[in-house]
Amino acid sequence: MKAIELRIGNWYYAMTISGNWIESQVRDGKQLDILDGCSIDEAKPIPLTEEWLESTNINGTSFGAELCFTIWTEGNKIYLEQYGEGRVLLDHIKYRHQAQNFYHALTGEELQTDVTDQKVNL
Repeated sequence: MKAIELRIGNWYYAMTISGNWIESQVRDGKQLDILDGCSIDEAKPIPLTEEWLESTNINGTSFGAELCFTIWTEGNKIYLEQYGEGRVLLDHIKYRHQAQNFYHALTGEELQTDVTDQKVNL
């Protein structure tokens, strides 16, 4: 993962001082070099999961007459559906921060989720 991929609000895995991996969020620009005490080179992207996607407001997001498409999720995958043209798998979006950045680029808004920091085993 590269610092250039991250923006404020993005989720990533960080190792704490005690050696536990946690889900964490970029809270300010200073964290782009040092994230929760580990360097950006040590941080890891969080893979998309069905549960996380279900906890967001991304599914069914539609864009008006100019763009004419809707974002859909199925399992841990994200699709774009253009009206009358069918769905296209966005298979390059594999991680949370990528989904967050994609949604923000399209809407100018943050992808809302009820996920909070938690310990994980990597």
